[in-house]
Amino acid sequence: MNSLVKQTSNPRGRILCIFGFLLPLILLVQTSYAGSADPDVIAVIKKARDYIGEESTLKSVKSLRFKGTITNASGDSGAIDIHLKAPYKQLQVLTGDEVVQEFGLNDYEAWKKVYRMDDPDQYNLVPSNPDQLKRVRANTYENLNFFSSDTNYQRKLDYLGQETVDGELVDKVKVTYGSIYYIRNFKVSNGQLLLTQIETGELIKESGELEVDGIRFPKTLVSLIDGEEVHRIEFDLIEVNPELSESLFTQPALPGLRKK
Repeated sequence: MNSLVKQTSNPRGRILCIFGFLLPLILLVQTSYAGSADPDVIAVIKKARDYIGEESTLKSVKSLRFKGTITNASGDSGAIDIHLKAPYKQLQVLTGDEVVQEFGLNDYEAWKKVYRMDDPDQYNLVPSNPDQLKRVRANTYENLNFFSSDTNYQRKLDYLGQETVDGELVDKVKVTYGSIYYIRNFKVSNGQLLLTQIETGELIKESGELEVDGIRFPKTLVSLIDGEEVHRIEFDLIEVNPELSESLFTQPALPGLRKK
């Protein structure tokens, strides 16, 4: 879940924000080259997945929805609504006092849309660049697949050994997509994810718990840079396998092409 935070905190590119379009032939064939990680990684991942829920339950997940509140370091807050649908569809909606920001992904199209609540027909639209698209596709896969142990030439897993984090002994696993990576820190005792580090240096901490349809989700995600809190997300609603219309993930028309 923690990758959601990265997306909200970094609109250039998961929450958690995101996102050209010729790059991804390499990603198109991702699942057809799927393999397995080394035994150390597989053992850690299995424990982490067992902590979250039963294997059959995790494999049955095809869509997710998260609703909650996002608060920045200054105490300003807004609503956040996240829709995820396999294999690579995502829509995040951040609603402030006056302005709405939408971050969308539809396989190989990704964008940021900004408008005022009192005038939604007038908006700015910024398509993603290839690096942003690659990150949000990676985030979407990670959030829908619950620490999958599948590997291929695009997604690699490495076991980095054990370390003590916040007084807990953890197993460290690095998930790499080219220049993008996530270092996951799982409690040795039960497999719970405590902390994720991404290549920018941002840290994402998980705490609390919401259990939905037999799956454990974090209640709170806190994003930190250089030890300072950037923002936190508190979820109050999570849905597993909701019906999500394909129209949610359609890239809006460029403003100059809109019908009058």
